[in-house]
Amino acid sequence: MDVNIEKFPLILREKLKSGDVTLPPHIETEYSPIKVYRRVLREGDDMHPIDKADLMSYAELGKKPPRNLEGGVKNPDYYSTSFYSSYEALKNHFVFPHPKNKVAIGKAYCEGGPCLRNELTEHVSWWMYEDVVISDFELLEGDNE
Repeated sequence: MDVNIEKFPLILREKLKSGDVTLPPHIETEYSPIKVYRRVLREGDDMHPIDKADLMSYAELGKKPPRNLEGGVKNPDYYSTSFYSSYEALKNHFVFPHPKNKVAIGKAYCEGGPCLRNELTEHVSWWMYEDVVISDFELLEGDNE
């Protein structure tokens, strides 16, 4: 696994260095860009552009781990950003349309950090580097109202 941990956000970097967290052994470091979808919080007609806060992990946001995340803060997924590789998979996981949710679409790419894909659920965990470029992410118009 060829991952430069110095590129990760400080919270993940420290956990990896201390050994409190280890990345999965089958993480992908070399992959073609993946079109990904993510639920983002937006009220009503708020369509402001996607920013880094929309794509932060639970750890970066200082949130508690979800109840269904086995291992809690020791689970590497707590430090990744969650996406789906299809709009249908995202809709199957979250309720759409929803008045407080919109859908962001963009691409996960290997220079932005390693990922782990679940082919069955179409879930993508992306451990984004601090300097990741997210300028191609945008709100999906249409079916999110």
